[in-house]
Amino acid sequence: MTQLPLPEPNYELPEQLKSQLQNLSEADIDDTLQCQLRRRNGTLVLLIEKPPEFAPPTASDTTGELDSLVARQNSNTTNPNSTISKNGYGFIQLVKNLFLSHSDELVQELEKSHKTSGRHGYSVRDQLCIFLLQCLLNERHNNHLLNRLSASPKILAMCQIKEVPSEYAYCRFKKKLVAYSVMLDEIYNLTLRDLAREIRRLKRAGVIPKKAPRLGQYLAIDATDISAWAKYRSPHCNAPDKENCTEKHRRHCDNSDRTKCSTHSTKPIADPSAMWGYRTPKGRSGTSTANDGEDRKELFFGYKAHVIADAIYGIPLHIALRPANENETSHFAQDLDDTLERHPWLKPKFVLADKGYDSLPNFQHTVKQGIIPIIAVRRPQKDTKTGHRLFDSTYDEDGRPLCIGRQPMEHLGTDPKGNHHFRCSSEDCWLKEKIDWSRYCNSVHSEQPEGKVLRIIGIVPRFTGLWRKIYKKRTEIERWFSSGKRSRLLDKHQLLKMGKIRLHVNVSMLAWLMTALARLKTDDYRRMRHMYIRVLRAGPTSESTEALSCTVCCLCPQHGGLAA
Repeated sequence: MTQLPLPEPNYELPEQLKSQLQNLSEADIDDTLQCQLRRRNGTLVLLIEKPPEFAPPTASDTTGELDSLVARQNSNTTNPNSTISKNGYGFIQLVKNLFLSHSDELVQELEKSHKTSGRHGYSVRDQLCIFLLQCLLNERHNNHLLNRLSASPKILAMCQIKEVPSEYAYCRFKKKLVAYSVMLDEIYNLTLRDLAREIRRLKRAGVIPKKAPRLGQYLAIDATDISAWAKYRSPHCNAPDKENCTEKHRRHCDNSDRTKCSTHSTKPIADPSAMWGYRTPKGRSGTSTANDGEDRKELFFGYKAHVIADAIYGIPLHIALRPANENETSHFAQDLDDTLERHPWLKPKFVLADKGYDSLPNFQHTVKQGIIPIIAVRRPQKDTKTGHRLFDSTYDEDGRPLCIGRQPMEHLGTDPKGNHHFRCSSEDCWLKEKIDWSRYCNSVHSEQPEGKVLRIIGIVPRFTGLWRKIYKKRTEIERWFSSGKRSRLLDKHQLLKMGKIRLHVNVSMLAWLMTALARLKTDDYRRMRHMYIRVLRAGPTSESTEALSCTVCCLCPQHGGLAA
């Protein structure tokens, strides 16, 4: 921070504005120009922030391409958006403009579906911006969002929203938007292309090293839970006498086909597409134990979002919402194919997944696509005779083949054709002391990564340090889950049925992408994945507070600033 005492000879504030500043608290000071006014020892002081020191968004990897992911701060090109505020209302306006630049076709289709007779409805563009603001401002409830916008004329002015709709009209608009999910997917694809273009621009500018991996080279796949808002009710009537059961039971009695009970007058299940599924309890890690973590699973009612994200930059590339009872493994090939089909410019090299996707067909399908699978393998069962965990009684739990003395063999290396070569270990073999010829057991054993060997050993052997260090990058998708749920309402909703919830998840992820794109547009690569946007939550401000909350802060001529 650079400290400038006020007043200075060539930086004199008007007396009227000084008196207004003295009556304001620190929370009322806007930071759209990254400057703050503080009192120190009774003196009014202006604090101007210097550009922050650059740091990479992720830890460096051991591979040659990941080691180069160390950013440099100085840029050789000029960016017209670099002077835009990287926080506050100005940043929200930039995110809104980026979103609307891809939404012209969607707005036109929505306006065509409007009724031409009757009262003039609310603007489609305004309601679309409000939907985006709901995720940016992290407002879960519709009425809280609309009340906040009505009490914040500055947000309305910055986003050019003419009128705040009623809660009923806003809910009808969101319900109507479900039918346009395909057009939202197109907006999502265009945003990803812009992100890839900005990353290439920053590489040419020197902000990101040229040797850094391109977007989509390291893919991570996983699923996260999204609980249903509806309460689960038993699908069967368990009353011994249906005719004489209580009135409370009549209201909650359903039959197996999830429709109205033939005997009782009752409502159908509110969310029939939600199902029971398993998830990892919050606050617990996903590492394996002796029983492969089954004791750390808990039931929940709702859905699962299957996501494929970039494991270096932490950017989601594909998302699919399904009921919670559907297994992730069965949708691995479909999700991977959909991602490559929607984004043909992607050139993935590795696919990272946890043991939930451990399946030989998944390994084979990944190799068929020309991608190296880095998928964790479930631990084998213990051998009843030896007590060791072995694959087919031939490989240990790390994937090393066993010699004739039942000891893991040494890995010599991998040839250009992909074959792995092993030899008998030079130590810890009991046969070397009992059999003479075993002392000279230097023959080489080769394993070709095909069939079951592709899963047990892999193209990159699982017991090598390279495999472990690449697999560690899978945690980037876990961080995105946390970021989306904490700051973009990924799992916070009050909706029923899969169509509406899928729309909510897509807009939440789109808001995340737009924020990351706006960070790159302002050359703020260090904070690309910082989703928090600081804005004032106060209601209608007074004249003195408005003087400090305008776009140019104290320099606004409308409030008697220096420009006047």
